[in-house]
Amino acid sequence: MIKHITILISSIAFFYGHSQNDLLIKSYNSPVWENETTMMAITIQNKGPQINDTIWLKIADADLTILEAKELKLYNKKTKWIFDENESLESNGESDPYFEFSFPIVNLGKNEIRKLNLNLGEYWPYDGNCELKLDIDCQQNIDETNEKNNVKYFIAGG
Repeated sequence: MIKHITILISSIAFFYGHSQNDLLIKSYNSPVWENETTMMAITIQNKGPQINDTIWLKIADADLTILEAKELKLYNKKTKWIFDENESLESNGESDPYFEFSFPIVNLGKNEIRKLNLNLGEYWPYDGNCELKLDIDCQQNIDETNEKNNVKYFIAGG
């Protein structure tokens, strides 16, 4: 009986004394062309204890099909024409050039909100339509309470 009580007390102490991380993309702005380069501002948040490990934020060409856009609930009245146009281009053998950028994020403090101004170089994502996938902790190195809020999509017509 005492052994079970000790285990129960230890489990309760661990649960209440240990808080897990939850990384998320809080907000983002449209990419803009400044001084011969593409810039994008993204605000991230760590809802949890200090993270001393390096985590990665990846920005990549999403290149979604209509079916994928529908599954992600991104296909609506405002975006329908973008995905329809993409399907038409791909059926003719045309597609946007693929790109991918990864940015290291270090020493993200306890409950910290950090605004990142990211330089995407000379690549202009509106070559055709702009469909970006933003993914924090893309390598899934951090154990989190909610992995679903790590990814956001930016969709805009070109």
